[in-house]
Amino acid sequence: MNVSTRFIIAEFLSGLSFHTPIWILFFQSRGLDYASIGLIASMTYAASLLFEYPSGVLADQLGYRQSLLIALLASMAALVSEVLAWSLWPFLLAGALVGVSSAFTSGAREAFIARLTEKRDFTRLLGRADSLHFTALIIAAPIGSLIAARSYTYPYVLSILATLIASILLLTLPNPKGRAERLREHFHLSLSFLRKPFMLKLFILYLSAFFFEEAWYMSYQPYLVQQGLPLVLLGVYSAARNGLASLQGFILPRLVRENLLIPLTLSLTAWTLTILPSVWLIMLGGMLILTAHQAWYYAEQELLNHLLPEASRASILSARQAVLSLLWLPNPLVLGILLHSLTPHTVFTLAASLSILTITLYPFLSPLRATALTWED
Repeated sequence: MNVSTRFIIAEFLSGLSFHTPIWILFFQSRGLDYASIGLIASMTYAASLLFEYPSGVLADQLGYRQSLLIALLASMAALVSEVLAWSLWPFLLAGALVGVSSAFTSGAREAFIARLTEKRDFTRLLGRADSLHFTALIIAAPIGSLIAARSYTYPYVLSILATLIASILLLTLPNPKGRAERLREHFHLSLSFLRKPFMLKLFILYLSAFFFEEAWYMSYQPYLVQQGLPLVLLGVYSAARNGLASLQGFILPRLVRENLLIPLTLSLTAWTLTILPSVWLIMLGGMLILTAHQAWYYAEQELLNHLLPEASRASILSARQAVLSLLWLPNPLVLGILLHSLTPHTVFTLAASLSILTITLYPFLSPLRATALTWED
């Protein structure tokens, strides 16, 4: 079994998140409201911000596999903390551990794939890995919601076991590293990248297009159940969304290329659907929210793939993610308070309005294509 195959199998195992369809319901069963859940999500971004850049430097210095292994172990520790939690503080710890996991994954995962493919088929392998990850969610979602009818804790136990097996398989992979040795070099390269005008445009477009995404993920599970959707069908819906995402892992990398207008248009369509008076259209809008973000990810990664120096790739991507985490830090708490005070329909209407503004500003903020850029631009 070659390295690429073992890697995507590990991705599949790590995607067996049996708790995903019911995690908001699980949090509510332990006494948490939307504001508390938003605070936990903000803790995730805070931890991601603190660990993002150091984790990228460590990935380049110690190896990308080591970084991914730390991420899996932190994710598993977060799940254990949630299972044992009966008050807010253990949930805040779990949120911080999720942030640590995210920090050690971002940058290192893309750098690992780039080294496996030598950048030639970068988004192709990235899409395959994503597809296997989402396929795992398709399998896990209905199973998780089914056994959740007996206890919300059981899906968490299965997720912990799947993550443990993925960690063991990851140990069989090679451990490529970056080639730069001096931390000062990493630091200056990262700062010079973040100051480039096209990078600032990417930040603005991303934030305006996906600012309200957290509101959907915080509210859709109880909202759909309140609309009369049976709990088991909630798992089926989650599986359907992830099935669509799995197919997109093969299709989107070739479709979007470096075209950011496609995900922005999808985002506008998604929010428009979520405010229409039909639970089925609202569910379709939720699917398109995921599609829009996935399309953005591939288009942006393809754009950046041509520009990043290989020696410090993980460090630069981590520095970029650290800035996003800083900008995103208050977002979940703000949206949690909005959802606590307003109806989801009202919040999603605000999202649709912001999405219209984003499309309007796109001609003025659109970054140049990577093929027309160099590192010095």
